[in-house]
Amino acid sequence: MLKKIKSIIFKHWKEREKLDEFYKYDNGTKKMLREGDTELTQEQIEEINSFWHKYKFMYEIDYSAHKLITSRSGRFNAKYLPRAFYRLCVRPHFQDPLYLVSFKNKNYTDTILSMLKQPQCVVRRIRGFYFDANFQQIDISSAAELCRKFFQEKNDSELIVKSSVGGGGKGISFISKNDSDDKIKDLFAEYTTDFIVQQIVKQHATLAKISSRSVNTIRINSIIYNKQVVILSSFLRMGHDGIRVDNVSGGGIACSIKDDGTLADVAFNHDYDRVYEHISGFKFADYKIVGYEKAVALVKKAHLIVPQLGLLAWDFAIDEAGDPVFLEYNMSVDTPFAQCVSGPLLGDLTEPILDELLEKHYKERANFTYDYEEYYDHVKIINYVGLKKHVKIPEKIRNKPVTSIAREAFIRTKIVSVKMPNTIKTMGRGCFAFCPNLQKVILSSEINVIPRSAFKSCRQLEYVYIPETVRLFGNYAFLGTNNLIIHTKKGSPAYVYAEKRNIKLSDTEY
Repeated sequence: MLKKIKSIIFKHWKEREKLDEFYKYDNGTKKMLREGDTELTQEQIEEINSFWHKYKFMYEIDYSAHKLITSRSGRFNAKYLPRAFYRLCVRPHFQDPLYLVSFKNKNYTDTILSMLKQPQCVVRRIRGFYFDANFQQIDISSAAELCRKFFQEKNDSELIVKSSVGGGGKGISFISKNDSDDKIKDLFAEYTTDFIVQQIVKQHATLAKISSRSVNTIRINSIIYNKQVVILSSFLRMGHDGIRVDNVSGGGIACSIKDDGTLADVAFNHDYDRVYEHISGFKFADYKIVGYEKAVALVKKAHLIVPQLGLLAWDFAIDEAGDPVFLEYNMSVDTPFAQCVSGPLLGDLTEPILDELLEKHYKERANFTYDYEEYYDHVKIINYVGLKKHVKIPEKIRNKPVTSIAREAFIRTKIVSVKMPNTIKTMGRGCFAFCPNLQKVILSSEINVIPRSAFKSCRQLEYVYIPETVRLFGNYAFLGTNNLIIHTKKGSPAYVYAEKRNIKLSDTEY
């Protein structure tokens, strides 16, 4: 009994913990609101409620993201994704966590995405070890010497040092051709993280015209959906007010790129304020971005190389020849900002993707009889923890139909009989295997498949009612049930199955 109570409390705690995560991100968005932001109209709130009501099982809508984006951009859309929903529902669905750590390390992207043109690597530091561009191990003195050698061979005045897993313009330093070996080594020693040293891209003249002190880059957000790469949105990131990086968090600005490769008429800064003209006097509206179409084409090819990361933000510079140079991809999108610049993150895919998420989203629950997964419209039994020997599975739990029994849900329990409601449509492999006392089973009339090892080694099993809807029988479904009599309609698939295997038959109803 104590074990069951602990299980119920633990699952409730996990659910509470997840809700706290939602609140944390929503509160972060609320803190970005300021006095003077325009309130949503009642009509807009009703439109948001109408769209998001369908998904309330996953997420209770918070209006702060809609208010922030609508007020700052001047554009309303009910399909804006709150940061909490993106971080806790959308992103985990499209990105395999097993690959996140290794694939985001800049020291390996030139190997993983070798088909893309990338800045020349000079030095790598990985887990404290120094390597040259070809992963040949060297010491810190040799690393500094390689930097000096680079300047001797190239007509470049600087190299860039990037934290290998950082973002947002953080962890960036520069090495000058006038720096001594000791100064370079001191810079390396200051880094507490791994890093990569690269050549700085010499950007196309049309982009240098906007801001010459920073390398201005194209950000392309893409998603793999239905086995195709879809471009969600793009924007140009520009250095502003004399800063050396184009990252918005570092003081840069961003302007949406339209499908034809031209800029929108307004950019946005870190505070989501509208900027209609660069400090240099450059006007954004309809300015054609050289190399944009090439960058889009490359993303559509390259993203399929890393399908484990189904949602990515790609950064490209455009070199002097007009070719895209891949700099990095980002595993996470600054959702409110990206939507402020370019509209709803998922665009026309918002509803189909949210429908897909809703189908797969569940909450872990428990009562004194079952551990189960609650979905928005049904329940799946995961584990039987009850004490009853004669089990009548309920039609509903939490007022939702019980439609599935998971793999090994009743395995090795002491049950004697089971009766399923006709709401159940699927059974998992080995769901009643090795039940030493099980004697009688009545299956749901909605079952089509009896899975592999479903009743394996239930040595006391004497009576199983199988409806004529069952068409397929997995291997070893009734292995070791020597006393079994299958009750089914004469001529049914179950009847034919039993005859072929010399299992006793009865055509009487239960």
